[in-house]
Amino acid sequence: MEIYLPLLHNPDKQGKRKKQSSNDLKEIKNELMEHFGEQGLTTIRSAGEYKGQLEPQLIIVLDVVLRTGDIKWLRKQKREWARRLQQEEIYIIYYSVTTL
Repeated sequence: MEIYLPLLHNPDKQGKRKKQSSNDLKEIKNELMEHFGEQGLTTIRSAGEYKGQLEPQLIIVLDVVLRTGDIKWLRKQKREWARRLQQEEIYIIYYSVTTL
């Protein structure tokens, strides 16, 4: 699973963008570790495109098998994280893996 967190707030009325609070980002990481555990958790700094602009982001990668309760928890947390980080959307990607 991958969770994409923006490192900048949306632009203000003057078009300026502030950095996200490192405490807010750490808190989200801690919430994930409390729910899923620390094993298989990696963070990656990257950049992605949003509305035609390159935007720095933090990707949290978790090697987990999701159960129904986890999906419900993630849906609730996703809304809370978007509110906390003042974002329209937080992207969470989950994919199944087949080992050979």
